[in-house]
Formats: sequence, C-alpha cells, structure tokens
Amino acid sequence: MARLSHHCRCSSGALLGPLFLRAALAITFIWAGLGKVIPLMPLDSSQAALLTSMGVSIPVAPGVISTPASATAPDPDVLTKPLPPPDPTPIRPAPSEADSPIAPTPAERAVNPGSSPLPFTQQVTPPAASAPRSSEPPAAELAPRATEIEVRRMWGLALRLHASAYPAADGSGKVPMKLWPEFLGKGNWPRYFAIAVVIAELAGGVLVAIGLFTRLGAFLLIGVMVGAIWLDQLGPAMQVGNTTLLILPGYGVWDIAAWRPLLWQFSLFCSACALTLLGAGVPSLDRALGFMKGRGDDDDL
Repeated sequence: MARLSHHCRCSSGALLGPLFLRAALAITFIWAGLGKVIPLMPLDSSQAALLTSMGVSIPVAPGVISTPASATAPDPDVLTKPLPPPDPTPIRPAPSEADSPIAPTPAERAVNPGSSPLPFTQQVTPPAASAPRSSEPPAAELAPRATEIEVRRMWGLALRLHASAYPAADGSGKVPMKLWPEFLGKGNWPRYFAIAVVIAELAGGVLVAIGLFTRLGAFLLIGVMVGAIWLDQLGPAMQVGNTTLLILPGYGVWDIAAWRPLLWQFSLFCSACALTLLGAGVPSLDRALGFMKGRGDDDDL
C-alpha cells in the first residue's frame, strides 16, 4: 500500500509539474511574439532601403502627411519681381518756439540752455521706417516636412540577421567574425527568418498553452532560444574577444544586471527542453485526445 501511494505521488508530480513549465513558456513567448508584430519601430533611410531590398513593404506612419517640395517652393516670378518702395508715414516738423503757446522764456533758457522748446509729452518722434516685406517664404516652409518611417519590430530582426552576416569593420579596419552565414543574410532570407521566428514564438506559445502537440511547440521554442542566446549574448562577446570560458560573455562575476538577460534566456531554454522531455502533463489536449499514450508519459495513476 505504501509503495502504491508513493507511485501515485510520483506520477501526479510528473504529470502536474509540466503545467507550470507550460504556463511560464506560454506567457513569455506569446507576449514576445505579439511584441514583434504589434508595436512599431522607427527607421532611417538606409535601413528602410535595406528592408525594401529584402521585399519588405515600407508604409508611411499613420497621421504623417508628406508635403511635396513643389507645394511649398516659392514662385520664381514672385522672387524676381521688384517690390514697390515702402510708403513711410510722413513726419510732421516740430513746431517752432513762436508757434508754441508754452515756449520757454529767456530766463528759463538761460538756466537750461539745452531744453527743448516743447515739453517732453509734446515732442514728436518720427516713427521708424518699417522694413520691406519679402515675398520669399521662410526657409522652414521651403523644405518639405520629413516623413517618419515606422515598421513592425519583427523587421528589426531581419536587419539584425543581415548585420550579423555582414558585420561592419571596426575602427582599425578589421572585420569581426560573422555570426550568421552570408547566404542566409542576403536577399529575402532575413525576412523569411524574421517571419519564421515570430511564427515559432506565437505557434509554440499557443501549442504549449493549450497542451496540444506540446513537444512540437516546446521544440520550436528551443530553436528560438538557441538563436537568441547566440545572436544576443555569446556571438557578440566572441566578436569583440571579451569572453569567459571561451564562449561566455566577460561580465563581472557578481554583475547581476549584466548576466540577467543571458540567465533569463538560459532558463527559458532549459524549461523548453524539460517540457519536450516530459510532455504536456495534465490537464492538456494531448491527454484528452490520447496523444500521450505509449510515449512514456501515460497518465494512469
């Protein structure tokens, strides 16, 4: 009886344990896949041209209106036509002392020889001549408004693959090692791989979540994590020659912030491997449809 009870507990743990792995993997990869197809990322002109060569359609961001240069360019006839001379406001001459009813007396003039014949409030100041108005529009109006280029974040992965296959030379002119095969980094191949990664993340996450073809879904996630660990962590560290134990990034031993991305990716990789070996567990569609029978993960308790 004790042996039967122990067998039931072990079997229940083996079948329920994968449920937690499925939850962690499904939430992470469905979120990651949606994060590549819903948000937008900005591009410069060179990146847009590169994506266009891969067959990616580059749309104009919603709400951004591009004004053609011809719409804002000045009329050449207007620029060459002479402008009429300005019409300044006529200036009335200051009245003489004889015309002023309050002209200073000789005694007042002797005390203050430089006094004006008129009080300060009655002095007439000629208005400044207004500058002629130019018909040429400001420079800001002459230049067309820049069009903002935005694409789905998934195409950033295509750019990353191309850059990994064709790394730029460093300051000394030395070209770093390639992290991706050249023939897979040119033409439409980066676009195909970007689409494949998004499909693998979303399809693998959904299959793992519902427990249908769980091993297949987990195997897709293993492939995604192998590529992510290589392109994000191991490969760049080997490119610059800053490694520990030949392949690990040369971070400080206790630099937790630097090691966190690699450890998170490694944890997801190990979880996907464990789920591939254990199967879906219960509850799952694999169990309900009988796909678990005969594969070493029978759920008979």
